[in-house]
Amino acid sequence: MNPFYEKKNFNIDSTVINDNYRVSTAAIFYDEIFGERFQLETWVFVKGHKGSKIKIHNVPCNEHGIRYCKEFHKKTVAMVKSKLNNHAKN
Repeated sequence: MNPFYEKKNFNIDSTVINDNYRVSTAAIFYDEIFGERFQLETWVFVKGHKGSKIKIHNVPCNEHGIRYCKEFHKKTVAMVKSKLNNHAKN
């Protein structure tokens, strides 16, 4: 079944970097006063931190937008890994 028709959130990609860091990208369904919509979001979750980082993508929630988000997800994972490696060296 197509999640767009079911009007529910769906995962696009999720990567566990280590026990403390995870990157997740999803299409989130919002039913608000001004209408229904999907929003593409990428989150960086850090265990023990209340304030996770979020990127809201300003792209349409269609095949093109999902491809864009998958690429952004890969770049975000690489960036977090690089920062963790640099921090471990210091």
